[in-house]
Amino acid sequence: MEQYILDTIDRRMSALGYNYFDYEPVVVILNSMLPEQKIYSQNEYYFLCTQTLIDGTTIYADNDFLIADQIFPSTKFNKIKEFTGNISISIPQGTQQVLEFLRVIPQK
Repeated sequence: MEQYILDTIDRRMSALGYNYFDYEPVVVILNSMLPEQKIYSQNEYYFLCTQTLIDGTTIYADNDFLIADQIFPSTKFNKIKEFTGNISISIPQGTQQVLEFLRVIPQK
């Protein structure tokens, strides 16, 4: 799965006209004390790598959105989702979720 993710990111960045880019893992941990987090990713791309989401997990960004219980009938999925711009991530109260992203920073 890891090589699939990297190949997908490479193809997507090439399609956007970026031949050079850096990436790093980003982990977002949400729980009852911190049920929402915002990421300001101007000129960066966040690729969701987490394969299991709890029902009610939502991610809204300038380019796309994901609502786990509506888009994915089961909690497992095998897609790589891309988010950029202002990203808002939230989970239902009383739950917890660990989200893994690859943050991609295009280079000139």
